[in-house]
Amino acid sequence: MEPGKVNRLAKYGRRTINIRDVFLTAPESTAFFRDYAFNENKSLVQKVSAGHRKVWECTSDVCQWQVTLSKKSKAKRANTKNSFCPPNAWFVSDTGLLHSPSCDSVGKCSLEQLMEIPGFKSSLVQGLSRACKRVAASVQTIGRVNVDHRQALIYRAISRAKKMAGVNADKYDKLPSFLRSFERQNPGSRVCCQLDSKGRFIRAFLCVDYIVAAQEN
Repeated sequence: MEPGKVNRLAKYGRRTINIRDVFLTAPESTAFFRDYAFNENKSLVQKVSAGHRKVWECTSDVCQWQVTLSKKSKAKRANTKNSFCPPNAWFVSDTGLLHSPSCDSVGKCSLEQLMEIPGFKSSLVQGLSRACKRVAASVQTIGRVNVDHRQALIYRAISRAKKMAGVNADKYDKLPSFLRSFERQNPGSRVCCQLDSKGRFIRAFLCVDYIVAAQEN
C-alpha cells in the first residue's frame, strides 16, 4: 500500500468503481467515493441527491468525471434486470471515470482519512510530543500528505484519537477480575493479565484445565 493512501481493499473489499457495483447503504457509498477521490488527489461533490438517484462529480468545472448511483426499489418480480442488487440498496448505474487533462481539482484530507494515515498513528506514540507541528511533519514524512496549514483538522484528529484511546482502555478495565473469576470456576486452569505502570492493558493469557493437564503429562 502506498504511503498516504487509503487501503480500499481492506476497508471496503473493493478498489475500483464498476457498473453494477452494489452499496448496501448511501453512507457506505459516500465513504468509498471520498476515499477513492483522496487516493487520486481529487475532490468530489454530490451534485444530485433525489429519491432513487445520486450523482457524484469532480469538483473541477472543466472535468467530466462522474458516477451515478441508482436505488433498487422493492421489485414485484424476482427476475428483473437489476436482480443482482438487493432491495433498497444502491448500485452504480453510470460512470465516467477519466479526469479531464485540464482538471484542477485537488484532494483534501478529511478527519477520518487523516486518522488512518500511518504518519498520524505513529505520531501519537506515548511519550512523544503531540504538538501540531510535529504531527504534521510526521504525516508529511511517513504518509506524504501535506496538512501543514490545517491546524484545526489536526487538533480535532488528536482530540478524537485521545477519546478513542480512553474508550478502548475502559473496555479492558474488568478483564483482570474476569480472568481471576474464570480461574476460580475452572480449577486447574491458568490465567495471566499484564498491565502497565498506569494500570492499562498490555496482554492476557488463558489456558483451560484440560490443556494444562495434557502439557503436564
